Amino acid sequence: CLGGTREYLLSAVHEWVQSPTPPLFWLNGLAGTGKTTIAHSVAEYYDERGQLGASFFFSRDQQDRRDTRQVISTIAYQLGKAYPEVEGLIATAIKNHNPLHSNSQTQLRHLIIEPLSILPHPSSLPTVIVIDALDE
Repeated sequence: CLGGTREYLLSAVHEWVQSPTPPLFWLNGLAGTGKTTIAHSVAEYYDERGQLGASFFFSRDQQDRRDTRQVISTIAYQLGKAYPEVEGLIATAIKNHNPLHSNSQTQLRHLIIEPLSILPHPSSLPTVIVIDALDE
């Protein structure tokens, strides 16, 4: 976002990140109202602070970014790169369960939820995952 714009909404996102619940922030609105710009700004902000675990920006113009089957594996890959202690757990999940050929619920459980729940020392800072344009 341009400096000085969308400050109220960005402030609401930052407050949500610091609160323990709910774990999901849903931003919705009409097409062309700046949701993607806000999502990019949020991802950039938390990436600069080492709190961006992953991001996925759907796009109807790019084949690999409009396929919902790519979301969980992409997020898991990015989480593994952001948190090296998770990378091995994700690799083990792939080896033991081969979730890449499973439905999205199974992928989510084996590639993201279980590896993150096993972490020995969870970070005191929240991890942010940004997913944009689910309707694409």
